[in-house]
Amino acid sequence: MTTGELIALVSSIASMISAVATLGLVWLTWRQLPFFRDQLALAEQSRKEAAKLEKERRTLDACSKIYTDPTLFELKKLVYSARIDAVAKRDPSAVKAIRRDIVNLLNYFDAIAVGIEQGVYDEDIVFDLQNVSIVSSVEMFVLKNFELNPSGDIVDPRDFLPLARLAKKFSDRRLALGAPVTYATK
Repeated sequence: MTTGELIALVSSIASMISAVATLGLVWLTWRQLPFFRDQLALAEQSRKEAAKLEKERRTLDACSKIYTDPTLFELKKLVYSARIDAVAKRDPSAVKAIRRDIVNLLNYFDAIAVGIEQGVYDEDIVFDLQNVSIVSSVEMFVLKNFELNPSGDIVDPRDFLPLARLAKKFSDRRLALGAPVTYATK
């Protein structure tokens, strides 16, 4: 056997070993493919669960601000006190005097409504925690209310379209659940 034939033989053997190794890797990969698919499915499920938990956390944080943020809490007390005074005295001017505070409170609720529409917040959690406040606020200050907003000039409803849509949805859900109506719709 000549050197050229020996080199060709060694090269052929090396090619066969390489081909067998490649087939072995293909077989091994094929055998592990279901395991990889399961791992990918678990990773995707874990990612979705983490995203859902994060959405719930963001929603709870946003909803709790009405109680934990001192400025927002005082604002809510002030607005609802003025509403009670206006109804008791049948004088809507008490509400008009705090128009800026009303707009600030509505802006808070509107931000939550926009967050729900954008998928940032969980609608069911917001419904459970704030449906009465949202529906009442819209009925009192955004919609034309005979006792509190007879002229409809406290706020422009077009400024709070996401909030109005959310309040309508929540109002419909409350009725479907047989929940009592809010005081503004009595």
